[in-house]
Amino acid sequence: MEPRSATYKPFKGTDQSNVVLFSILYYTYLTASVGTKVVLFCQPICSDYVILATWGIDLGGKFNCSIAYHPEKNETNSTCHDKGLTWFSRPDQNTSLQIDPVAVSHEGNYSCEIVTLDGNFHHYYHLQVLGKEHHVL
Repeated sequence: MEPRSATYKPFKGTDQSNVVLFSILYYTYLTASVGTKVVLFCQPICSDYVILATWGIDLGGKFNCSIAYHPEKNETNSTCHDKGLTWFSRPDQNTSLQIDPVAVSHEGNYSCEIVTLDGNFHHYYHLQVLGKEHHVL
């Protein structure tokens, strides 16, 4: 799917001659099997300076959490208690999210937002988990 972009006007009273704000949106639908590893990529397209990187995780209302990286403070914060949801690498080098191993409980929606001086970049994922566990009665 092609990225979607929108241009926003600055607040009233600001010097509009040098202010351009924009947002780029990506949507990805993917499937993964139980027990595999998935990496959800989220990189700014045209900026070298990241102000904030955030992953929002919504697993169908059963479990919501977020993971954030603040480069200026070199600090990460997480409200996720699932040890399978981690940064793929060092977040100052790669803002991708790793799910390892994938479990049925990981099915849901993931959103990444990268805030830069050039604008905001959003990447939304819907993860469907295949090979769901069967319970023996």
